[in-house]
Amino acid sequence: MIDLSDLNEKQKKAVLHKEGPALIIAAAGTGKTHTLTSRVAYLIDIGVSEENILLLTFTNKAANEMKSRICKKLGKDTTLITACTYHSFCVLMLRRFAGMIGIENNFTVIDSADCNEVFKILKEEKKFTEVKNFPDGKVLNSILSSSINKEISIEEVIKDEYHSALPYIKQIEELYEDFSKYKRDRNLLDYDDILVLFLDLLQKNPTICYNLSKQYEYIMVDEYQDSNGLQFKILKELRKFDNKNLMVVGDENQCLYTFRGARFENIINFPNDFENCELIILDENYRSNQEILDVANCIIDKAKEKYDKTMKGQYSAKRRPLLVKAYNSDQEAKYILDEIEKLQLPPYNYSPKDIAILIRNSRDSFLVESVLTKNKYDYQKFGGIRFLERSFVKDIFSFL
Repeated sequence: MIDLSDLNEKQKKAVLHKEGPALIIAAAGTGKTHTLTSRVAYLIDIGVSEENILLLTFTNKAANEMKSRICKKLGKDTTLITACTYHSFCVLMLRRFAGMIGIENNFTVIDSADCNEVFKILKEEKKFTEVKNFPDGKVLNSILSSSINKEISIEEVIKDEYHSALPYIKQIEELYEDFSKYKRDRNLLDYDDILVLFLDLLQKNPTICYNLSKQYEYIMVDEYQDSNGLQFKILKELRKFDNKNLMVVGDENQCLYTFRGARFENIINFPNDFENCELIILDENYRSNQEILDVANCIIDKAKEKYDKTMKGQYSAKRRPLLVKAYNSDQEAKYILDEIEKLQLPPYNYSPKDIAILIRNSRDSFLVESVLTKNKYDYQKFGGIRFLERSFVKDIFSFL
């Protein structure tokens, strides 16, 4: 048997869950990935075939990391586990069953940039490029993608989100028909087509749906709070037969992709959508100190729709976080410099290498970088190019 002694009681409960639907509410830093990978390793260890496990993740990078952890846990390769994103899984199935829905299995998948270019071509053909303020290819693609992922009409999307396109609703709808024909004639699928066609395959071919449900005896889904309506329907189809083994992991307070059609309701309604669901809340946080978690708990407690949880930390910082209001970016940068200098003095006596500055966007860091450079602080920047290494800054220095 694999060693589960490194799991806390709630993590262990999730790992040992075997039959039926389960919802794991896992806040940031609660060992979500460790729990998921331990469960997969446990299932294999008790005799479940690797080919009967499907692990759906938000990114391929996350899928590869999980497979690596599973291999490490088991002490052997697990090449037969299907661990991938929703889209990768749908592509795999569409290539296998393409003939059942009237497409060629050697289709090419095109990304957003390709779609933007196709819309540009179609706009030129229709002479819409000559129409003043007509949406560009990027906006047209975003409108279509929102319509598909949110499962609402083109007109509704434009009225809700793209007011500048209101005068052109009919022309845009016409363009989308041309866009579909363009892809169909060239055997192309975009990311949204992949989900739509796989769902169509499942709904119109109950035998295929049943066989896939039987093949994937255990389905696990990561970051479930960011799943959309189409992804929910795919899971619902795969679990409408006798096999109800579905475990989803997520945090209702971290739904970030509503602008791409993610449905907060998916995770809130999961216990109602899948009967006899076991709910397990991972609330032991291994990342943050209790003082930071107290702030998070206080904010989360204000949410109207949520699962009741109070995150518990493993250690205390002995001081509360500060909320500082700066009136402009210069004042903010000056405050950060003052704090850095203070932290190097008694009673703290920290070294500069012990100090990190977290910034929401890399492009917003230049004032802080300027202040640090001016005061002769050497620093490392992660994510983006250092201000003084940007090409236009180097050009100015070279000129001077």
